[in-house]
Amino acid sequence: MADQQHPAGQKQALLTPQQWAMSRARHRAEVSLLSPEQKKEFSKKLRHDVEKMSPSDLAAMRTGLQAEWDALPADRKEQIESRIAARKGE
Repeated sequence: MADQQHPAGQKQALLTPQQWAMSRARHRAEVSLLSPEQKKEFSKKLRHDVEKMSPSDLAAMRTGLQAEWDALPADRKEQIESRIAARKGE
């Protein structure tokens, strides 16, 4: 999965930005007491774990995160979308 290429030569995203936002929300309490260095390591480990998931596990994770995203109120989605756009420089 992670080895698939987009036409522009970029690797296919494992999760959409919205799904990553929901994943971060899931882990917020777990990460809140960590030092900045520990947070960075946690993030690296999480990304590594997602990259190493089997296709069926990754699909199940995507489905769950997408369901969480779909359940958010519209105003909360707009807040998250604006932060995603700001990070991309849009």
